[in-house]
Amino acid sequence: MSKTDILILGATGYTGRLIAEYIANHPQRSSFTFAIGGRSKERMEALASKLSLGKDVQPVQVDAMNREDIKRVVKDFRIIISTVGPFWRYGKYIVEACAENGVHYVDTTGEPWFIRQCIVEYDVDARKTKAIIIPAAGFDSVPSDLSSYLSVRTIKRITGGMGTASSSTSAFEFPGSLSPSGGSLMTMIDAITGNVPAGLLKQSFKAYSLSPIMGMRPPKRTFIQRLPYTSIIGGRFVMSNMNTHLVQRTWGLYQMRAQITNAPQDIANAYGDKFTYTEFQATRTTIGAVIHNLKLMIAVLGLWITPIRFIALKFLPKAGTGPKEEDLKKGGFTVTNVTSSVLPSGAPGKIAKTVMKGEGEPGYFLTSFMTAEIALALLPANIDRITEMGKEGGVLTPMAAIGDVLVERLEATGKFSFQSDELEAGNPENRKNV
Repeated sequence: MSKTDILILGATGYTGRLIAEYIANHPQRSSFTFAIGGRSKERMEALASKLSLGKDVQPVQVDAMNREDIKRVVKDFRIIISTVGPFWRYGKYIVEACAENGVHYVDTTGEPWFIRQCIVEYDVDARKTKAIIIPAAGFDSVPSDLSSYLSVRTIKRITGGMGTASSSTSAFEFPGSLSPSGGSLMTMIDAITGNVPAGLLKQSFKAYSLSPIMGMRPPKRTFIQRLPYTSIIGGRFVMSNMNTHLVQRTWGLYQMRAQITNAPQDIANAYGDKFTYTEFQATRTTIGAVIHNLKLMIAVLGLWITPIRFIALKFLPKAGTGPKEEDLKKGGFTVTNVTSSVLPSGAPGKIAKTVMKGEGEPGYFLTSFMTAEIALALLPANIDRITEMGKEGGVLTPMAAIGDVLVERLEATGKFSFQSDELEAGNPENRKNV
């Protein structure tokens, strides 16, 4: 029996439904097959009816907590998209089955401890079977991974390959407030309440905990953060820990590959041994940054206090829920990355500035675009265009596995734009917010 191309696990959840809807209406829909997966057959049938899915889109009843059930299902597909979180609870058997059976895997996790577990337990098997495992393929953490990647590529271009990327900083701007999703809250609560082993949790917060090699000491975080050579300021970004670890893994994968192969193309792709990364959320004023940080500190502290957490959970978003339909196409985000470089002599080199913009609600709506396009890039008809590292399989990152193709695919959706150029340090125009 021939394999179905894609299975969307958690399709009846909020993010899963958006991904199913996006894939069902994709311009290339006639070139691939897909199915929806979940625990409840009734809910899947209701989803199929709501989205007007054809009879060729079959519901697959499966329990993510049942190891044998997952093994039985996964082997019949080429690509698994998983939105079943918290991933620490529900993702292990899915990744295990994919790694063992050479099935590609894409998810929407924002849990560095889960990704570390996947690397430790499944990376070797995935490389043996050439299964491409890509966690954090949504708003966690594509914009951070992609914007820093583009800046490094620009550094290489404007220095004729002589410059080595050094300090890289991203600033996230949102036209409105960015509220945490129910899934993100459950992830935080898993960490706070001890559901994640303390040793793994501690290790996951260390610099380069997801990278195969150690890099330069990351810059110390300051209470008020600034984007170099611009007037953009801000405070702590709630997703910065996850995003930073993923960017560090992308750096480490490219850097280690260059060290092992010493091949010209791999050396050209490597970021360089001076690379560091940090990010923050932009605010309009310094006072705004202070208020933002204080709000974030109070919110996190509140979740640590059991009685407050118990009360708060009654009012905060539940896992599997999301914004109102009419709000999905509102809002957006802008991430501005500035990356400096150094020359072989040690002297400062040129500077790159990358701006990525997304049109629509980031955490769910735009995540569905990003996750789906990464999965579609792994189809047999498309996979020849991904990176050489991607083709070899393993637990990777969006930019380590997909590379430039992801930029092309996201631009083609009409929801994302990218601009990456040299930044002139003395130009007063740089002081303006994007």
